[in-house]
Amino acid sequence: MADKAKRGSRTGVSRRRVLKTAAAGAGVAMGSGAFSGFPTIWAQNIKDITLAHVGGSYSAIKEIGDQASKDLGFKVEMQAVDPATQLNRSLTQPKTIDINDIPTTTIAYLVGKGVLQAVPRSKYKWWDKTVPLFTTGTYPDGSKTSSQGYAPLESLYYTSEDGKEMATEATEWMAGVPIIYNADTLGIRPDLMGEKKIASWKDLIDPSFKGKAALVDYAPVGIIDVAMALEARGDMTYADSARDSRAQRRSFKS
Repeated sequence: MADKAKRGSRTGVSRRRVLKTAAAGAGVAMGSGAFSGFPTIWAQNIKDITLAHVGGSYSAIKEIGDQASKDLGFKVEMQAVDPATQLNRSLTQPKTIDINDIPTTTIAYLVGKGVLQAVPRSKYKWWDKTVPLFTTGTYPDGSKTSSQGYAPLESLYYTSEDGKEMATEATEWMAGVPIIYNADTLGIRPDLMGEKKIASWKDLIDPSFKGKAALVDYAPVGIIDVAMALEARGDMTYADSARDSRAQRRSFKS
């Protein structure tokens, strides 16, 4: 990677300058058109540049990188890694990553470490086309979304340009551009359940499903699943399950 960066610097444009205003979680390069208002970088100056896009297998897809390379005029190299490796690399080798395509649940561990750069919201031209779940914390009908768990609105914005602290509402400084979101839900095998029906989160810990139920192997999601199951069964009541997760992030940061 260092050798590639050298070749880029000889042309007067380094890959670091190409992504000067990109940030973790953006999942896009400036040349894609998602950002506006940046100086034009002529194709003859960037043909030797290689940008490393690092992310999960669901988004760091070789074919997308190949097409992006053709469209943009420089090479986009897709590197698929597991979450633990990506977090470690982000903290210890941040300069080996140009586009850090990470889950919002991971960004909290990187805040204040000097490895992220805020994205000016004014530069993101598709803001008004982004789902309100991220932009305003509301559903399409205007009703407020829940702040339980790791709410998107509380994991997408910084309080200021320096990116040292996450905000709990929309600001002018974004942690990244939302490109993928999904609902982590239940995978059910009706053929193995007999007459039993799934009607509540408490069914996840129903004794009749002992040995047949499993949690997703990703703590930021799995822990909240268990919390909802315990609350639904009446074992515990949470005033705000998000509060505990925020406290854990502050503890990790300190």
